[in-house]
Amino acid sequence: MKTNLMQCVMAYQAVTGMMNTACDYKTAYALVMLKRRLDPHVQFFIRREQELVDEYAARHTSCHSS
Repeated sequence: MKTNLMQCVMAYQAVTGMMNTACDYKTAYALVMLKRRLDPHVQFFIRREQELVDEYAARHTSCHSS
């Protein structure tokens, strides 16, 4: 199954939300392991999103300063 970056981010959010509910050890362990596997993808998404925001801000600022 091929997964895109946005699906990883949404799954991470769902897992994080589920971690606030009471569950047995096996389920809690599975959630922690899944969160750990998704974390690098989410961190990449956050970095890339910030790069795009910075790039847009630089373009927008330079358009108005001329």
